[in-house]
Amino acid sequence: MISAGRFACLALVAALAGCATTTSFPVEPYFASGSEPFWSLEIGNGRLRFDSTIDPIVDIETPPIRRTANGYRIGFSRVRIHIIRRPCEEEDARIYPHTVRAIGPGYALRGCGGLPPQDQGR
Repeated sequence: MISAGRFACLALVAALAGCATTTSFPVEPYFASGSEPFWSLEIGNGRLRFDSTIDPIVDIETPPIRRTANGYRIGFSRVRIHIIRRPCEEEDARIYPHTVRAIGPGYALRGCGGLPPQDQGR
C-alpha cells in the first residue's frame, strides 16, 4: 500500500512530467518575416537566426521551443517569438500558415511564417 505522502509525491511528479512542453520544432528549415520595420527569423540545422532593423542580429544554437495551445513559443536574448497557427496574409497576397510575433524591449513585430500552400513540397 502506498502512503498518502508518497501518493501525493507521485501525483506531483506525474503532473510535472505532463507539463514538460519543450519540443523539437516540427518543420525545418522554418522561415518567417515581417516588414515596417523589416525582420526575419530562420530556424534550421540546430541554429536560430533573428535579424531586425531594431536589434542586433542574433545567431545562436536553437533554444528550447515550447509548444503552446495554438502554436509555439521561443525565448532568447531579450526577444520572445510566438508562432501562432493562424493564417497570415502578407503584402504579396500570399497566405501563410502562421502568424508570427517577435516581442522585444519596446517593440512588438508582426509577420508571417511557414510556406504558403502554393510553395509547399518544392
